[in-house]
Amino acid sequence: MKKKLSQDVTAIILSLFVISIIIIVVIMWTSILYYRAEGYPDEEVFDILPMIVLDMIIILLFYMMIVFFWRLYYLSKPLSSIEKSLKRISSGDFNEKINVSSISSNFKNIAESINKISSELAEVDTFKSDFVSNVSHEIRTPLAVINNYSTLLKAQTVSNKERIEYAQTISRASDRLGSMITNIFKLNMLEVNHLDPKNDLFDLGANVSECLLGFENVWESKNINIDVDIEDDVMVKSDMELLSLIWNNLFSNAFKFTPEGGAVTVSVKQDNDYAYVSVKDTGCGIKPDTGKRIFDKFFQQDTSHSSLGNGLGLALVRRIIDMISGQITVQSKVGVGSVFTVKISKKGRW
Repeated sequence: MKKKLSQDVTAIILSLFVISIIIIVVIMWTSILYYRAEGYPDEEVFDILPMIVLDMIIILLFYMMIVFFWRLYYLSKPLSSIEKSLKRISSGDFNEKINVSSISSNFKNIAESINKISSELAEVDTFKSDFVSNVSHEIRTPLAVINNYSTLLKAQTVSNKERIEYAQTISRASDRLGSMITNIFKLNMLEVNHLDPKNDLFDLGANVSECLLGFENVWESKNINIDVDIEDDVMVKSDMELLSLIWNNLFSNAFKFTPEGGAVTVSVKQDNDYAYVSVKDTGCGIKPDTGKRIFDKFFQQDTSHSSLGNGLGLALVRRIIDMISGQITVQSKVGVGSVFTVKISKKGRW
């Protein structure tokens, strides 16, 4: 910043010097021509000329000083304000903002850009804090369960039945912890673009069916009715592994929130350009005031965290949808259920 200011001041001085020389030369020749035209002899003209030139030099120097200090103030004030703000931002104060109204138009765009960067850094900093806080909370819960039930298992008075129940509880907590760590890793890989989506041709119906069959034990244990409507030969060009993550997360949520004896409907349709996958459940539904947040990281509609989950599944779904240039829509009614519909281009990323 100081180097830039020094360069600008030097440029001003050189410009004023050149302009002054040109003005003095012009005035000298004009004076000579004028006095000659008036009939003055050359001796008198050249006697008067130094005084004229001296007066002009004094006037020009005074003018140069005024212009120089004005330009110096004009440049140094906004640059000083910008430099001060950059120092505070670099020290971690992302709430620092430059008063754009007090900045000259030449530097206004720079000030606005710095303010925008500061706001974005503040959002990142807030997200980082929230992320660490949420991760700490989510890890602490299953770890507390594992620790408590491990302590109970050490008691001599525990029956075999209770011992099995405690071990199963520990196993479920371990699964929850492992699932969260896996989802954090996958989400991080996706967000930093370490994974480049493939464009392989495959049968989408078969892909969805295979993922659905992975939850057979879940729907049988809860006596959930499965209704499948999958068209034949729905061929798409996409990343089958990433799409499997979408279906697994949508199925997991559908079965988790659907009560015993409920129903889950899965359909795969197509038109000329797109394929559509819908997962419908008869669960608790999504409240209108929380519907817009369901794709946020760590957001859980069940604020008690009593149900298995870590609020990362739908965030992962949203990131994959964005990566493959797809679309996802949600229709839900509290007490009735929800329908998640994914739209995918059959010809690959748009």
